[in-house]
Amino acid sequence: MNLFIYVLLVILCYVSGSVSFSIFIGKLRGVKDIRLHGSGNAGATNTFRVLGMKWGILVLLLDMAKAVIPLILIEMFFLTPQSPWFIPLVIALVVGHLLPIFHGYKGGKGVAVFAGSIAALFPLLALIAFLIIVPLIIITRMVSLAVFIVAFLLPIGYIVLYPSRDIAYIAFFILIGAMLVWTHRSNLQRIIRGEENKLTFRRK
Repeated sequence: MNLFIYVLLVILCYVSGSVSFSIFIGKLRGVKDIRLHGSGNAGATNTFRVLGMKWGILVLLLDMAKAVIPLILIEMFFLTPQSPWFIPLVIALVVGHLLPIFHGYKGGKGVAVFAGSIAALFPLLALIAFLIIVPLIIITRMVSLAVFIVAFLLPIGYIVLYPSRDIAYIAFFILIGAMLVWTHRSNLQRIIRGEENKLTFRRK
């Protein structure tokens, strides 16, 4: 694969990440801009809060899909599985979600897109993370707390589960974990103060 094609793939990943399903579905449900409600983010968690559980789950799945589909297609036609060249592609997807070109560069916090990326590249690691994060969210009703714990455990999980232990991916998981903590820094402050907003599992 030549450099031109690779740069094009990075750009396409950014564009895919920039598609905000939270905003689109919010408009379909009569909410002009979901970023003006709840936590002010265009992501699945805020959709849970504003539109209810079924719409939040739908946005979560769609946000994951916008990472899963392009990465699997790239793996099929361009790159070998788990190649370190996937790392800039995943970063482009996450940055697109954080800073979407279609929505004034104000998007979500990147969790669902990163989760979709892990599901596409490291399905076993994604499954174990899922089995950890879902009970944590149900018990604590705080997505941010579950994100902090899983972000800390991901590099460890990668080292344990994947014998190759590519140093690039170890550094990548640490970097993404730090980024997720940064995007959730206000949540961390609220958790410390005991003021973090909790999910209400209601249907709409």
